[in-house]
Amino acid sequence: MLLLAACGSTTATTPTPAGPASAQITLFGDSSIAGSMTIISITCLIPTLDGMTISLIGLPNAQPANGLHAYVDIRAGTIAMTIGSGGGPTLVEREFSGSGVSGFNATGVRLTGPVTEITGSQYNKGTVGNVTGVQGSVSCGNQTNGTSNVTVSGSSADGPISVTTSHFRVACSTGSSGTFVNIRGVITVNGVRASVIVSIGATTISFDDAPEHGPIHFYFRQGQVGTTVGSSGGQVDSDAPEEVKPGANPYAVHIKGSATCGSSGSY
Repeated sequence: MLLLAACGSTTATTPTPAGPASAQITLFGDSSIAGSMTIISITCLIPTLDGMTISLIGLPNAQPANGLHAYVDIRAGTIAMTIGSGGGPTLVEREFSGSGVSGFNATGVRLTGPVTEITGSQYNKGTVGNVTGVQGSVSCGNQTNGTSNVTVSGSSADGPISVTTSHFRVACSTGSSGTFVNIRGVITVNGVRASVIVSIGATTISFDDAPEHGPIHFYFRQGQVGTTVGSSGGQVDSDAPEEVKPGANPYAVHIKGSATCGSSGSY
């Protein structure tokens, strides 16, 4: 792609945009799942090809920190939820979808209604419990888009790449792999939309170009990557080669600039 700059009785309260982001979410279903979620992180104002998104990560009722996690994506009119744990050969998960979304905007959202399981046959459900409904609310609090002057320039098999990120969403995340500054946006080139993500870490940088239609280009570098990263933002000045099949000629991009996060969270 050529890139050019360019269910129960819990009451759902109305989100109020004051202070840090917060959420009160209750799940209904099997006893291992049902009850109030412990919220780990909330990220609002996420631009995606499917529309503006609010994402949160939490622990279903009574689950330990190393137990089942709930990953929830909320958009106007739809909620998508994955409950699972593990990874690789130990991964177990179930996926659910519903439409009980109201009042969705930049300040938060309210949830109430049933959800339906949509887990694909390729996934191992293990002993993950069933979810039948969700109710609650999310307040985006003082989260903002953040700021960025990061640019990406270089080439791909589809042509030159030149991306500016001044209108992108910037969020910091900290977990077992370290702290990352994630810069995300949606661009349109020649009538084709693409989701673009720049990720800056202490020892890694990446650039992900995922068009709505067409091949995905992913650029990655690890080691001494010329970055400075903190809990509120970071800066970068480095090259990253494209991840390609063995024997193929990799293209490369140069990522340069600084970004300040509009929100920070853990995972």
